[in-house]
Amino acid sequence: MLGSRWDNGSQIAGGFSGDGGSAQDDSIKASLDLAHTDLNTIIADTSIIDITALRITTKIVNNWTAAAKDLFDISGGPIRVISIIGTVIAQLRAVTMNLSIVAAVTTPSGNIDIASLLDCNADDIGTLYTLNATFGSALVETTSSIAANLASDFVMPMGTINMTSGAIENTGGTIEWDMLYQKLRTSSSVVPAS
Repeated sequence: MLGSRWDNGSQIAGGFSGDGGSAQDDSIKASLDLAHTDLNTIIADTSIIDITALRITTKIVNNWTAAAKDLFDISGGPIRVISIIGTVIAQLRAVTMNLSIVAAVTTPSGNIDIASLLDCNADDIGTLYTLNATFGSALVETTSSIAANLASDFVMPMGTINMTSGAIENTGGTIEWDMLYQKLRTSSSVVPAS
């Protein structure tokens, strides 16, 4: 018997030393509690184990002063990018913006246009930017807040995905960029760029 306690003259299994059970029962209970905690942690985080799981990461960009703004850093291995979607969450400045999405690849080193120039002059809240079905062609702008036929996916090696702009944004204009992706290696990692 694992342990016992006495209750009204009857012996009850599973008691603890504090209530008349044995110290061995305390050790067994503690071990079971730790195993239960470990299993809950593993089950809650199966996306780490399942590299086929879809993941999403978000980067909010506002008041940019440089021509290129880092969006997402990819390290540890390649990923499959399913889509990149930009949503205007604060109206953009009334000036020719010419936004592009560029892959700054680490090895072999180089910059590749994912989506080329789109003038985002004074785009309003709710405007969406998606990738073109033809890789490297202009970003697609949707002003109805509904985007259909999202573009083709692609493999992104280690590096950074950037937004480039032909003008600075200093009036509070803000774009929220979301990237839906899958890891191609368990070591692959994606984080919003700092």
